[in-house]
Amino acid sequence: MSAPDSTLIEVRDAAFGYGGNAVVEDVNLTVKRGGFLAVLGPNGGGKTTLLRGLLGTLKPMRGEVRQANGGRLRFGYVPQRESLDPIWPVTAMEVTLMGAYGRALRRMGLPLGRAERELAAECLDRVGGTDFQRRLYSELSGGQKQRVLIARGLMTKPDMLLLDEPASGLDVSAQHELIELLGRIRSGGDLTIVMISHHLARLETLADKVAWVHSGRVEVGPAETMLSAEKIHEVFFE
Repeated sequence: MSAPDSTLIEVRDAAFGYGGNAVVEDVNLTVKRGGFLAVLGPNGGGKTTLLRGLLGTLKPMRGEVRQANGGRLRFGYVPQRESLDPIWPVTAMEVTLMGAYGRALRRMGLPLGRAERELAAECLDRVGGTDFQRRLYSELSGGQKQRVLIARGLMTKPDMLLLDEPASGLDVSAQHELIELLGRIRSGGDLTIVMISHHLARLETLADKVAWVHSGRVEVGPAETMLSAEKIHEVFFE
């Protein structure tokens, strides 16, 4: 199985699951550099299991997963939300800097320096967070917190940004702002984005590929086909 330069991850005939039980099977998927893959499907259908398989934190039960660069891809991960105890007074800037801790550990625990702080400021600016970088994270709105978590993900200088239900808990206006933000981030270079979501609104303007995860299967195709009314009805009602 070959992995061309434009291919970051290739999955062939793979099954992923736990304790010998497959959650998703016969997975065939290619993630290209600079692409945007939306992973959709009903709750409990296996979306997070597939994401773990792409990350390499869950090994395939069958089949093969190959990552470019000999498996040394850099990932930026954005969770649904970050539960930081509000009694702990961390600012938006300090949460963003957490994305550089891995590099600090590789330098034998040396403290973060000026370069990391400048990069954190750039990442916050990239997500529109400059105005609230010194505010306490616990005092930010849901949409602002999500911007900070995206900035933290960008701090890893990732080949691929992975977002797990980033619009969860946001109001409609904040969801639309998030979609627009991800579009701007993607247009700024060759960053690849993979996003799990159950919000379908406006995804067709952002994703070029969609993977529907349902009934133990993963169906992949172009966004305009996979987001059609017919396909959505098939996934949820047939």
